[in-house]
Amino acid sequence: MGLRDLLASDIQDVVLNTSDLAEQVTYTPKSGSGAVTINVFPLRAPAPDEREEARNFRVRSARIRIANHATLGVVAPAEGDTVLMVIRAGQSAATTRVTAIISSSTASHILEVTA
Repeated sequence: MGLRDLLASDIQDVVLNTSDLAEQVTYTPKSGSGAVTINVFPLRAPAPDEREEARNFRVRSARIRIANHATLGVVAPAEGDTVLMVIRAGQSAATTRVTAIISSSTASHILEVTA
């Protein structure tokens, strides 16, 4: 087992553990084929402040951490891929689109997704 596999396994067992804070989502490449169910650690969007409420403006976006692994996550995420997930706690799942790849490392990616 190589370093990449060990890091991905550790992230899966600790950070992306659905018994704790992670949740399962459906990740689909923009090609539309090869959808996978993976665990993500959601970094949820903050609740809108009063000014946003007054303007009736809500951005439905969030950042998520996913494993950089062929079976436990996604090796090459791309803008335009879709993720079926809950953006705000208490809301139902929505299809979001990857709008930015914030960072990538040997172990994981942080993606920005927007509904």
